Amino acid sequence: MRIHKEHILRQATQLFERAFPERQIFFRTRGEVRFARLSPLFQASVSVIALGLVGWTLTASISYLTDDNRVATKQQELKYVSHELNSLLVELERLKSSALDRAERLEARQKFLEKLAPSATLKAAVSQQSNQDAAGYPLLDGPLVMRPPLNLQNTSDAADVGMDKAHETDKEPAEDDLSSTQGDRLNESARLRPSGAQWKAANFANAAMGGLVISDAQAAPTLDLRSRPSSSEAVTSISESFDLIIEKLDRVERNQNRKAQALILAEQENIERRHEVIASLGIPYDALLKKMEPQTGTGGPFTSADPSIFSKVFQKLGELVFQRSLIDQAIANIPSHIPAAKYYISSHFGARIDPFRKSWADHSGLDMAGWRGEPIMAAAAGTVVTSRRKPAYGLMVEIDHGNGFRTRYGHMRSLSVNSGEIVKPGQKIGEMGSTGRSTSTHLHWEVWFNGALVDPLPFIEAALDVQALQQGRYEEN
Repeated sequence: MRIHKEHILRQATQLFERAFPERQIFFRTRGEVRFARLSPLFQASVSVIALGLVGWTLTASISYLTDDNRVATKQQELKYVSHELNSLLVELERLKSSALDRAERLEARQKFLEKLAPSATLKAAVSQQSNQDAAGYPLLDGPLVMRPPLNLQNTSDAADVGMDKAHETDKEPAEDDLSSTQGDRLNESARLRPSGAQWKAANFANAAMGGLVISDAQAAPTLDLRSRPSSSEAVTSISESFDLIIEKLDRVERNQNRKAQALILAEQENIERRHEVIASLGIPYDALLKKMEPQTGTGGPFTSADPSIFSKVFQKLGELVFQRSLIDQAIANIPSHIPAAKYYISSHFGARIDPFRKSWADHSGLDMAGWRGEPIMAAAAGTVVTSRRKPAYGLMVEIDHGNGFRTRYGHMRSLSVNSGEIVKPGQKIGEMGSTGRSTSTHLHWEVWFNGALVDPLPFIEAALDVQALQQGRYEEN
C-alpha cells in the first residue's frame, strides 16, 4: 500500500514537472543579456488564477442570460394576469348591466302588479299561492348580502402601469414594488363602497321578495386588495356576488310570473262574471262594447313601451285587464237603479191584451204600480232629453245615459227635472201618477238600447249585481 502511494505521488510529481518545467526568459538590453527564472510553482499559480478568471466570466455570463430569461418570463406572466383581469372586468361589467336591466324590468312589472292590488279578488288569488315559485324553489326572505364592487377604472389603470414599469426597467419588480402596485389600485379616500346602481338592483330584489332593504349603512365590509391573494381573485369574488344578485332577480321574476298567472285566472273569472251579468240583461255583448266611446279625460303624446319589459304572461294579463276595463266602462252606463222603491209589476213587457181596446198589442215597457206620489228615481246617471207632457205617456221624462242607453218614465203626477239637466243615479225626477193613457196610478218604464226597446225586467232583477260592478264591489261579493 505504501509502495502504491509512493508510485502515485511520483507519477503526479513527474506530470507536474512536465506540465510546468522550469523556464527562463532572456532579456537583451544594449548587448547585455539577462534572464528571469519562472519556477514551476509560479507557473501553476498563474494558471490557477487564469482558470479562475475564465470560470468567473463564464458564470457571470450564464447568470446574466438566466436573469434576462427570468425577467422575460415574469413579463409574460404579468401580461397573462393583466389579460385575465381585463376579461374578469368585462364580465363584471356585463353582469352589472344585466342586473340593472333585469331590475328595471322587474320594477316596471311590480308597479303593474301593484295597480291591480285594490281588487279583493286579485289579492285573494295571490295570497292563495304557495311559498314556492313556479320552478319549485322556496321564496327567499331576508336581506341579500352583496359584496362591494371594485373600482374598475383604478384597477385597470394600475395593471397597465405595473406592466409598463416592467418593460421600462427590464427587470423583475421587487416585492415592495408589487405591494405598491396593489396599493395604487385602491382609492384610499373611499374604500370601494358599492355603487348606487348595484344597491338599486339588490334593494329591488329584496323589496320584491319581501326581504329587508339594503341601505348604505348596512353595506358589507369594504374591500382591501392588499388583504387578498390577488386582484383577479377579488374580481372573481365580486363576479360571484353579481351572480347571486342575478339568481335572486331570477327568483323575483319567477315569483312575479306566478302572481301574474294567478291574476290572469282571476281576471278571466271576472270577465266571465261580467259576461253573465250582461247576458242576463238580454244585451248583445259585442254591441255593448262597440258603442263604447273613448275614455273621457285621457290623452297625451304616444310613446311606445319597451316590449322587453313585459313577458308573454304579463302581456296576456295586460290584455285581460284592458278588456275588463272596457267592460267596466260599458257597464257604468247600464241602468241599475230601480225607479221606484215601493211597487208591484202590473203589466210586463211584450205582447198583452190592451186595457182599452181589449185586443192584442205590444207593450213597450214595464208597468210598476204603486201609491200616488211615490218618488220616481233616475235608473242611471245621464242627461234629461225630454221633460214634458206627451199624449200617450202623460207627464214623461226621457234620460240619455250614454253608450246607447236611454230610459223613459211615463204617467207621472209631477216632474222634478228639466230638459238638459244632468241627473245622478237614484236622483228623484218626479212622482208616480196616472196621467196620459193610463187606467190607474203606476209608472210606465221603458229601456232603450241602440234605438231599440228591450225588456226592463232583467235590469230590475240584475240591479244589485250591476250596481256592485259599477261600484267595484262585485268581486267582494
